[in-house]
Amino acid sequence: MLLLIFFAIYSFLLLVNLIYLPVAWLDEICYLDPAVNFVEYGHYSSKLWGYKGTQEVFLTHLPMLQWVHIVTLSIFPRDIFFIRLPFALFFISAIYFYRKWLMVRGLNAVTILFIIIFFTLDKGVYEIIRSMRMETLELFFLILSLYLLSINKYKLPNALIISSLALTHPCTGAMSLVLMFFLLKNCEEVKLKIAVLLIALIPVAGYLSIGNFNLSLYYDQLIMHGKDHSMATVPGSRHWKHFIGRFMHYTPATGQFKMFYTTQPYVMLINFIALWQSFRVIIKKKKNPIIEIIYIVTNVYWMLAAGPFYRYNVVLLALGYVLCAEWIRDIILPYFSMKLMHLRLTFISALVIFVIGFEFFARNIVCILQHPSRNPYLFYSWLDKNIPSNKKILIIEPCSAYYYKLKHSNLEYAMKEYLGNFRYEEYDEIYYCTSGDELKEVKPIDIYYQENSSLLNFMPLRITGV
Repeated sequence: MLLLIFFAIYSFLLLVNLIYLPVAWLDEICYLDPAVNFVEYGHYSSKLWGYKGTQEVFLTHLPMLQWVHIVTLSIFPRDIFFIRLPFALFFISAIYFYRKWLMVRGLNAVTILFIIIFFTLDKGVYEIIRSMRMETLELFFLILSLYLLSINKYKLPNALIISSLALTHPCTGAMSLVLMFFLLKNCEEVKLKIAVLLIALIPVAGYLSIGNFNLSLYYDQLIMHGKDHSMATVPGSRHWKHFIGRFMHYTPATGQFKMFYTTQPYVMLINFIALWQSFRVIIKKKKNPIIEIIYIVTNVYWMLAAGPFYRYNVVLLALGYVLCAEWIRDIILPYFSMKLMHLRLTFISALVIFVIGFEFFARNIVCILQHPSRNPYLFYSWLDKNIPSNKKILIIEPCSAYYYKLKHSNLEYAMKEYLGNFRYEEYDEIYYCTSGDELKEVKPIDIYYQENSSLLNFMPLRITGV
């Protein structure tokens, strides 16, 4: 009952602040754009990316996020609320299956309550699941696959789920292979193993067909994009970046790390405890140590290849909190009086939850109070009054303007960094929307234009204050 009440309030705040927290931002619209272009024009491409070839076919990222967008754009209205809504529902569904999986795993109700509360109130998790990035899908596919493996049912659908997980982000590659290994291990008949593999290959073949199986196109975009987000692009030793740096906020412009989990410093210890528990379980040769193997293999893979960014942590934290809870059960509790230790742990956990819960509720309440200043529809009304509807317009910045563009066929949206992807002469007017003191720092538009562009003529630019 306590878990139901907590998550009902959590979900309510998630939906109440859905269009306000965060305001539309860079990753959100960049990942959305290829799907919008496919639904609108039948072209899986984007002008919002700087990699070679994206204007012809978008291969810069694995496709699952865009595929989900294509489905939801075909069903729901093209409005910021309805575009974000499916991802809120994916997260709520993930927590539902998270609870069911933990019950099958044999954890008691109190432990499950604390695991879910700690995980959902984790600062990084809460920020990322609202970000419209692929981590929400990663979490959903991972937890659903683990649940189906734990009950040993629906093997063919699980093959599709694992393949979908592998196509969300390169950082899920190692865990997807481990999941597929155990799924095949659970298939007793050879025919079933073959069917599982064939079904798993369907989404992969679909992705490769987008680029007509031309591997050079994938190198120019996917591989080059991966190199730009690899360990090598971030200062510091490989081990420090993986075990410490990825729990901090890294700013590429300054090359500096800043503390991200200021009110939740214990999060940085979770990875060490979870690794300890994983090795302990594997050494003791417990049956089917799936998440333990996933945890170790993914850590090694990330340390060697993945960039140390806190936004990647969601899927490992979902497993990390479980492994930590089981470590406490196996290592800590046996050395103390069970009743006394339970009371102490309950008190400490309740105290920590109060602190992090206060931050969570305070953040959401402040956001509710800021609804008028965060309201995108007020901005859209302002655009209605200032942007002509009878001319072909190119609107540059801010990200919120992208959602306005979805409802106006005479508009195209651009980011100032990649104006070289647009030809000014194709538009009647061009607007650069900015606000406040930024007006004093606006540069001439040609400074933003790429030197190797094929621009023929510069159009007059209207600097518009929001």
